[in-house]
Amino acid sequence: MKKRGLRRAALFFALVFLAVTLVSAYEQNYTYSNTLSSSIQISSLRYEPYPVEPNEQFQLWIKIQNIGSIGAKDATCRVVPQTPFSVYQGDSEKSYGLLGTGESAVFDFSLKVDGEAVSGENELIVECTDNPASGAWMIKEINIQIQTRYPSLNIVNVKTIPEFVEPGNKAQLLITLENMADSSMKDVSVKPDFSSVSLAPYQEMGEQKLRRIAAGEVKDLIFNIVALPDAQGGIYKVPLTVTFTDDLGMAYSLEGTIAIEINSKPDLEIYVDSSELTKSTKTGNIMFKIVNKGLTDIKFLNIKLLDTQKLDVISGDTIYIGNVDSDDFETAEFRVSVGSNEMVFPIEIEYKDINNKIHSEHLNIAYSLASKSELGQGSGITSWIFLIVIVVVAFIAYRKRKVLVEKVKSFWK
Repeated sequence: MKKRGLRRAALFFALVFLAVTLVSAYEQNYTYSNTLSSSIQISSLRYEPYPVEPNEQFQLWIKIQNIGSIGAKDATCRVVPQTPFSVYQGDSEKSYGLLGTGESAVFDFSLKVDGEAVSGENELIVECTDNPASGAWMIKEINIQIQTRYPSLNIVNVKTIPEFVEPGNKAQLLITLENMADSSMKDVSVKPDFSSVSLAPYQEMGEQKLRRIAAGEVKDLIFNIVALPDAQGGIYKVPLTVTFTDDLGMAYSLEGTIAIEINSKPDLEIYVDSSELTKSTKTGNIMFKIVNKGLTDIKFLNIKLLDTQKLDVISGDTIYIGNVDSDDFETAEFRVSVGSNEMVFPIEIEYKDINNKIHSEHLNIAYSLASKSELGQGSGITSWIFLIVIVVVAFIAYRKRKVLVEKVKSFWK
């Protein structure tokens, strides 16, 4: 009898052990099921927008369903905030309450991605239960795709140093890039195309590269360039190509146009070319020569001679000249009356360069009046002496002719 009782006790404990083992195995192989046969199952997950950009808010929807045989006492879901995710608005845990068998519920969470998030799939943990008090949660891992939807490197500034490139001279071309995306870009290449313009790279290949440019970062690229010696002044459009890849390895290419100015500093020289004015003749015409010594043409030249206390402009004081080509000249003539032998002619000029930039200058042209003898025109005294000489010679000739006539008459008598 004792042996039979021992066998029964051993069998009983064996059955208990087996039951415990089966329950443990059941809990390990099933996400969650309570003792009352209610079972919460996550039936779907979705989020918008897709993909999510760094530093952007997104909405997450969790749909659960009670697939058990009885109602869930307090259906609840929560997100577990962890880098790079955080709750943007509302609570991280939301409760639906009683969820009948076969019924579904939807939870909506407002989340945000950190600005320094790495592009790619990032794991977000979601937990759901039919009763938070039980401490039993079903865990679901969801991969959130983080990626800049519109990767963009903007050219925020283009300039040359100096401001314009003179024909035959060197300059630096500065191109400033800004990464407007929320993630870094790598393998950045910037290449201007000078093949169709009067410019060329100088002592380099004409392509600049960056290994990486971080989100929001600004980078300067400097190109050494030279304008061809025979380049005509003007604004030149230079095609530009920018290529780069994002952190996921997707390649992008941007094409655009930048403008480079070829010009030279205007260099006009004005001086008196000819004049009727002398120390004795204070009224007459005076002609100015305007020489363009610059490397590029000028146009719409206007010249004005100003009145002063010692200068009265008798003719019109303004003359329109127009274009003056490089290494060429034009003239402007005024009729004036002056009050001194040492004169300063104040002149104002206004013109446009080849790129239509307006220039104006005020010049004072010094000029000393000469005498007629200094100009090789003779003086009044010289003229009188010349006249006296002519009269004397004529008188002598007359006297000799008269004596000769008298001798002839005497001979014939």
